[in-house]
Amino acid sequence: QLSPLRRFWRSERMVQEGPLAPRARGPFPCRGISGGRFALAAALGATLVAGCSSEPPSAPAPVNVLLISIDTLRADRLGCYGAEAVETPAIDRLAAEGVRFENAFSPVPLTLPAHWTIHTGVEPWNHGVVDNGMTLRESPAATLAERFSQAGYDTAAFVAAFVLNRAFGLDRGFRHYDDGPGSDAELDQLFHSTAPADERVSRALHWLRRPRSQPFFLWLHLYDPHSPYEPPSAFRKLYADRPYDGEIAFVDMQLARLLTALESSPEGARTLIVLLSDHGESLGEHGELTHGMLLYDATLQVPLIFRLPSRLPAGAARSEAVTLADVAPTVLSLAGLPPGEPVDGVDLFGP
Repeated sequence: QLSPLRRFWRSERMVQEGPLAPRARGPFPCRGISGGRFALAAALGATLVAGCSSEPPSAPAPVNVLLISIDTLRADRLGCYGAEAVETPAIDRLAAEGVRFENAFSPVPLTLPAHWTIHTGVEPWNHGVVDNGMTLRESPAATLAERFSQAGYDTAAFVAAFVLNRAFGLDRGFRHYDDGPGSDAELDQLFHSTAPADERVSRALHWLRRPRSQPFFLWLHLYDPHSPYEPPSAFRKLYADRPYDGEIAFVDMQLARLLTALESSPEGARTLIVLLSDHGESLGEHGELTHGMLLYDATLQVPLIFRLPSRLPAGAARSEAVTLADVAPTVLSLAGLPPGEPVDGVDLFGP
C-alpha cells in the first residue's frame, strides 16, 4: 500500500534511463532523403535569405544557473540511485529530465573543503582548505560566483549552516550572501547553528521572484541530513526508525516547492540545475557513525545531476568516475563562459 507521501507525489514521478544521445555531426548531414546535394542547396538558400534580412540574428538567451548542494547526502538514499525505502520524487524527476552521474566522488568528507572544490574546480590539496573553519586569503582560482558576477549575472547564496559562514571566504563574488544561521547565537553555539530546508527555500524563492534584467546564479545549500537527525514530525512518523531518511524526504519536498516555482516561470526553460552533495554519511559502516574520519564510499560517493532543457539529454546515466572538481568547469562551459585559469576539474560534456 502506498504511503500518503508517495500517493501525493505519484503523478510527478518520472523514470527514464537511456544512453546519451549521439553527438550531432552538423546541421546538414550528408545522408538524408535527398542526399548531400539537397543539403548543400538548402544551406545556400538559408544563407541567401539571411543575407537579405534587415535584422541581425538574435543572440541566444544567457543561461541561468541554480546550484543545489545538500549536505551529508548519500547517493544510495535517492530513488534515482536505486533506493526503495526513501521517497525522493522531486530529485528523481530532476534525474529523469537530466544527466545523472553514477560514480561521483567528493575529495574529502568535510563541508567547507568540499564546497571550495565545488566552487573553484580545485582539489583541497591545491586550494589549501583541508578542514572546516579555515580561510583563504587568496583562492588559486576564481569562484563560480566571481566568474558569473564578472559576466553580469545577479548572484546570490543561501547557506544553511555556520560552517559556510562568510567569515570563511566563500561569499566572494556573491552580491547577496545569506548566511543567517548563527547571527543571534551564543559564541559556544555558533559553529553548530543551522537553518531548516523550508526556511532556506522560502528565502531563495523570495529572491528568485524579484524583478531583474540580467541572468542569475543562485547557490542553495541545505543542511538537514546532517546529524543530529531531527526531521519534522510528519517525517518522523513516516520514517520512525530511520530519521536520516526522514530528513532526506523532507528536503526533497522542499526542493519540489523550489523546482515547481522555477518551472512555472519564464526562467525555467533556460536554467541549468545542478544537484549534488558535498559528502555522504557512514551511518555506522566501518565503525563510523557520521563522517569526517574514514575514506570509504559511504562518505565519499555523492549524487551529481545536471539538467538543462533542450541542451542535455533526459534520463541519461553516465558511469565513469567523476569528482566534485569537475562541477565548476562544467557549469561554466554549459553557461557559455570561457574556462579561465587551469583547474583540476574537467568539462564533463566537453570533447
